[in-house]
Amino acid sequence: MVDETDAEPQPFPTSLIIFDVRGVRVALDAARVQRVADRTALTPLPRAPAHIPGLMLIGARALPLLDLGEFLAFPSRESDEDEHAGESRLLIVREGQTEVGIEARRITMRTSIEGVSQRRPQLLREPSMERFCLGELDVDGQPVIAIDLDAVLEGARARG
Repeated sequence: MVDETDAEPQPFPTSLIIFDVRGVRVALDAARVQRVADRTALTPLPRAPAHIPGLMLIGARALPLLDLGEFLAFPSRESDEDEHAGESRLLIVREGQTEVGIEARRITMRTSIEGVSQRRPQLLREPSMERFCLGELDVDGQPVIAIDLDAVLEGARARG
């Protein structure tokens, strides 16, 4: 008989999409990314919260843009981001009926990750944002914040 209390939980998915937001490396479960799309013109939304700067036309659909850096209160590092800039793309993600675009740079995919930590991500400026993160990863010697996409999308709706 196997004692399930001895089994270590594995909160991190096996395949991750890793990308930059405001110069911070973040990761999402690759299975949650529907597709990667080119960034299109942004149509501002009056009275929308700062983390939803507007809508983008992707194919025949208008999707809200979720500014993950604004939502998670990452420090603004525009000059740092420009210095390391890759082309800005959109990760189209979905939870149930909610589909949004997340702006991303330097997008890569990893299928095996070493150095998973349960500690609070050091790059988070606001301790209250911890509930949106699964933990911190070490990818090629650099810290990467693993994002809990369900919590982020639910929180973005509640704050919007």
